[in-house]
Amino acid sequence: MKSISFWAALMIPGVLLFSLSFFFIKFSMYGFYYWLPSYLQECLHYTKEASANIFSLFGFGAIFGNVLMGLSPDILPLRSPVFILGIALSALSVFALTLWGDASSGAGLISFVMFILGAALNGSSIIIAAIECDLGKQEALKSNHKALATVSGIIDGIAGFGSILGQILIGEVKQAAGWRATFLMLTLATALSGVPAGVFAYREYKAWQGERQS
Repeated sequence: MKSISFWAALMIPGVLLFSLSFFFIKFSMYGFYYWLPSYLQECLHYTKEASANIFSLFGFGAIFGNVLMGLSPDILPLRSPVFILGIALSALSVFALTLWGDASSGAGLISFVMFILGAALNGSSIIIAAIECDLGKQEALKSNHKALATVSGIIDGIAGFGSILGQILIGEVKQAAGWRATFLMLTLATALSGVPAGVFAYREYKAWQGERQS
């Protein structure tokens, strides 16, 4: 069983692309887990109890999204379009939260947005994990546990760096420019996670077309 260098593993098709996607997802996801309750209270002026109840919908959505989006690639022939759809819903949800007025805008609607965000964002991370498994089918990784471990370490390591950088930047941007600018940054980070996947989606579609025609 042959090991593989860091750079050789990084250049395997799909590894760098989905490492970047995972980077931006973790950047956003950990930002929401740690900062959403404060945003609801300090910027949108919900009470502590109301913000806790609203934020709980994010967790419920995560469970729903993990199940639904985790099953969908097993039914559909392609994984990456499901991921891109999840990211689009996530980015729209964050942008809606960014533009939200205040507590008078209605707890019911913002709870629904929070549920969609939790479902779409967490479900998208499940899709990336499934695609990471698909990468193991490539010739360079097939039956090579050492090389596959290197690839998994690269993807998870870059994603972990995203979660750390997100926490640092959120604190700095909030202090310098306020909550709205902070959530605009999170909207951008969420949207950017779908950009590298678009390249992979094109490749996946072409490969699927080739299999159908053969």
